[in-house]
Amino acid sequence: MPLVAMPKEIEGMNKSEKFIVNKLKQLYMAEPETSYLYLEPKIKNLTPDFILIDPIRGVIIIEVKAWSIEYIDTINQKEVLSSKGDHLENPLYKARRYFNTLQGVFKAYDDLLDENNDLNIHLHSLIIFTELKKEEAKTHNIEKFFDHYPARVIYKEGFNKLSLDSLFNHEIKAIDSTLVDTLKVAIFPEIKIRQNKSKKDSFLEKNF
Repeated sequence: MPLVAMPKEIEGMNKSEKFIVNKLKQLYMAEPETSYLYLEPKIKNLTPDFILIDPIRGVIIIEVKAWSIEYIDTINQKEVLSSKGDHLENPLYKARRYFNTLQGVFKAYDDLLDENNDLNIHLHSLIIFTELKKEEAKTHNIEKFFDHYPARVIYKEGFNKLSLDSLFNHEIKAIDSTLVDTLKVAIFPEIKIRQNKSKKDSFLEKNF
């Protein structure tokens, strides 16, 4: 089944982000279930590049960085100074914030919790470096600054060999079909508003 992008496209997406969308669409062409890719969704005050709902594997937050090793001047656990002099948030630190924030959003929905009040779905958060190689990160001794569990990183060479199972780090848990709509509403509450409006309009048409 195809991958459904919501919305279908975003103005201002950079080349690497478009490449990721096209790569994901290719990977999902032969899948038996429809998956949903949210482009630049709002998670409270945060805006990751993508959130993917995969009914077979789980939910993953994806941030894309087209950074080369030359682009990174200095780095610590929280911040990066670019070669252009820009002060930026360490993307893995940000990915962990994405994870914690979306986890909190999901936990507001009882349907998404098990008997221990833990999420009954697998949630992942990922940074994809489309230009930075793992060996370069090791050689320049910056790999340690990308250790922000549960967020993780895929480097250029891993992305080139990407599969859906490796995207989810082989930690796969199917989502109960009754929960997919709950996840969609949690990520994009306007869906519920639209559904309620549609039901109200239908009622009025039948009764008046």
